[in-house]
Amino acid sequence: MKYFIGSVMTSLFIVSCIKEKSTLYIATLTNTTAHSITILFYNNGIVYPNDTIKLVPNQPFEFANGFDRGRSSEPGFSSRYGGGPNDSTVVIFDNTYKVAHYADAPINLAPKYYLFTSLRNILNPKSYRFELTEEKNGNVKKHFYDFTEQDYLDAK
Repeated sequence: MKYFIGSVMTSLFIVSCIKEKSTLYIATLTNTTAHSITILFYNNGIVYPNDTIKLVPNQPFEFANGFDRGRSSEPGFSSRYGGGPNDSTVVIFDNTYKVAHYADAPINLAPKYYLFTSLRNILNPKSYRFELTEEKNGNVKKHFYDFTEQDYLDAK
């Protein structure tokens, strides 16, 4: 009986040491335009210095990098940039032309803007090109958003 209990305990210990699968995610913003871009992420109505991204032409920027427990194949990621659902993001081209990206539309809209439903809104997960790689210990989800000349023209 003593050996039986020991065997059961050892088996439980070995089974509990099996590594849990996880899902890595990466999100990259790329400036494919010929213009400089400044991205201001509002957090509770304020833009903090570390919530500002500056992109020169053709520059990629890793916007999010992390992991989720378990294996997932659905698009989605978490980023340290931006705030809650009432916050917005402002993209400025050449330090002159601005376009707001809204999570929730405010009462007073900016002159140029993308609502959350727009596929040009960087807050909308559907705006990102998505790639999934399945690996032995979990999945790798890659999300890509490219600023285009049309974004510049929309802001102008």
